[in-house]
Amino acid sequence: MDYREFDCVRLAVGWVKEWTGQDIMPELRKWDSMRSGLLSLRSTGQTIKENTDGFLGPSVAVSKARWGDIVAIKSEPFDTLGIHDGGSAIFLAQKIGLQRFPLSRCDFAWRLKCPK
Repeated sequence: MDYREFDCVRLAVGWVKEWTGQDIMPELRKWDSMRSGLLSLRSTGQTIKENTDGFLGPSVAVSKARWGDIVAIKSEPFDTLGIHDGGSAIFLAQKIGLQRFPLSRCDFAWRLKCPK
């Protein structure tokens, strides 16, 4: 995966901008590898979930999420962000691109405001 161009954070930020018109992270940090992404995250002193809470508000139970909301799977060292797509969620997987996982695998969700 080319971290300079695309990762789960950029996927989620891009979707939020496309769906809501809101640019939640206009100065998206630049990282070019998993290692530099981890260093960037650690410099904030927060997890991806905590950072996402700061941009989108408190997370909700996945059962309260709806199509188009942001979801996440808790994992180390990064929580992985994806997009709710009905009965499943779409995530960006290393080496294989977009991949669907059942919502039952997701741990967090963030409700997005109505479309633009």
